[in-house]
Amino acid sequence: MAKKAKIPDPLSEIAANLLASLETHRSAPSHAMDSPFLTWSQLVASQSGVSMDWATASLQKSPAKGQIVIAVTEDLKSPVALSKDVERLAQDAVVLQRLVQHPFTGCSETVPVRSLSELCKGLDKNLRKPVEAWWSQSSANLPAGLSRIEQKSGKKIVVAIHDERFVRPDVTLSRKLTAALESLRKLGDTSYPALLSDLLTRADVAPDDPLLVGAFLQPPFADSTMLVAGKLPHGWLALSSDAEQVVNSEGFLRRLLLQNCDEATPEVKLSTLAKIMVKELQPRFSEVWRTHFELQRKFPFVEFSAGGSKAKPDLILRDARFPRAEKVLSEQLVKHLDAQKIIGESAYPTPWSRLLELTKTQAGKATVQKAMALEPFVGRVLLAFPASSDSPAAFIDDAAELAASTRLLELIVSQLVTDDQQCVQADKLALVKGLHPLLKPHVAVAVERLTSTKQMPPGFGALRIGSKWQIFRLQDLTAGPAVAPSSDEQKSRAKKSAPTATAKIAEPKLPASMENKPPATSAIESKAVNSEPLPEKASEPSPQVATPAESLEGFRQDLEAAFQSLSEVSRLPGCVSLADLRPVLNRYPRETFDAELIRLRKAGQYSLSVVEGRYPLSDAERDSCLIIDNSPHLLVRRRES
Repeated sequence: MAKKAKIPDPLSEIAANLLASLETHRSAPSHAMDSPFLTWSQLVASQSGVSMDWATASLQKSPAKGQIVIAVTEDLKSPVALSKDVERLAQDAVVLQRLVQHPFTGCSETVPVRSLSELCKGLDKNLRKPVEAWWSQSSANLPAGLSRIEQKSGKKIVVAIHDERFVRPDVTLSRKLTAALESLRKLGDTSYPALLSDLLTRADVAPDDPLLVGAFLQPPFADSTMLVAGKLPHGWLALSSDAEQVVNSEGFLRRLLLQNCDEATPEVKLSTLAKIMVKELQPRFSEVWRTHFELQRKFPFVEFSAGGSKAKPDLILRDARFPRAEKVLSEQLVKHLDAQKIIGESAYPTPWSRLLELTKTQAGKATVQKAMALEPFVGRVLLAFPASSDSPAAFIDDAAELAASTRLLELIVSQLVTDDQQCVQADKLALVKGLHPLLKPHVAVAVERLTSTKQMPPGFGALRIGSKWQIFRLQDLTAGPAVAPSSDEQKSRAKKSAPTATAKIAEPKLPASMENKPPATSAIESKAVNSEPLPEKASEPSPQVATPAESLEGFRQDLEAAFQSLSEVSRLPGCVSLADLRPVLNRYPRETFDAELIRLRKAGQYSLSVVEGRYPLSDAERDSCLIIDNSPHLLVRRRES
């Protein structure tokens, strides 16, 4: 019986033809091919009259079965190769591109990044391991539009691919964080540089967001910001463009002190704060704050003091929220002195012992001394006798008032009188030992005014012996009963005397035991200024304010006294600056002062020096200059008679 002829299988014929086409393409010269591999659609198109379904079914027939590999299943544009070329197919960039663009397992707008292992799920099972192994190591050969990302998963580093057609979530987060930092900068130095916790709050990002670490490494955050102090997650962040400026700002130092100081440890070393900065910012940070200290600049939130050693100097910074006892006392002294000034003449100038009593301080002598050397006390308060607890105290601006006070006169006279010498020469009062140098010229002017106007404060008298006035306390005066004046003297005195509201230099009231005793002659009666009013000069001006009508002699005496005191402390021997003279003689209007000084200059008693251009003047010196012949004159020199 003859064998039946074998019926050809059309699918096997298609399979053989597909295999032959792949072999032909494989053997063709590389320069003659558009691509090293045909796509599945190209391979099917090369078979005349074969549909896509028949071609797909033929892959399960011999000889194509197991010999033809379609890289991405169900993708018409997927490269196709012979099984012996699997390794070469795995390295083809088109394969990776088709994986990324796969409609189900590829990247999209919602998932712009996928790990290689996820992408490879769309591959033929024979290609998965070779593709993942190759592209995990070959990021430099990635096709355009794709980028490699390394993501941490536990202890492993997972390689992922980003389709750059879609924005990465970590880049989006990076932009969000950068915008939040810029908004914090606009709030000022209370919020910027920013702690990471404040930045995340501003950006509304959770601290455990898995994309956070990646966002820090992506632009624009990675390119435009930097860690300026501390370590993440507790560090301080700033924009790179102004990082150095802001870490050296007052606001940032204040925030560092808030973070590093408390009541138990109110001080911190500058070197300790510098170590918080990142290394490249440490030298400049230390330099800036050392310069502030050397220039004695003051800040309301911190106090500086020297520390360290000679070989390794440092600064101690004390948070002003926790002031030293001496600082508190310094402020209280000024506060209570101001309150005493408001009360008025009965309480101000204030005795130093009384001022301390008002503060209710329990501080020791050392603390009090430190308080006197600190602001605001040292810059505002003047003690007439700094070493005396009985010294009256006043504000520096009230130096003239302090110099003219009865309290100060009592203290000065009590220091100069003795049992054997109970009168004090008036021009010696300003030279008493221990008197503050700033007060000396003011005291000289005040004493000159008392004697020239013949008006002494209660409890004091004055008499003239020769050309010198002598000051004495009425309590030291011993006198007999007054001699009854004759009838002619009474009439003459009645005509000359007139009631006045201002008390003249008065003789003490005699004790009751002596009032009706027979008259006796006093040894100094003819010279002493007594309770009877002295004849007044016509139209004599008020002693408080000088007017242009005052005599040249009165101004000359005041100028002489002020010049004598100021010349003792002047840096230029024999010269006194108008900047020093004008405040002491400020009772004279400027026009009067200038006119009288020019008259004394023309009289040959004083000379004025022109300002030389090579010496810079302060604002006070420029304002004090006297303009003569269009030239500024500043220094006054007394000519020898």
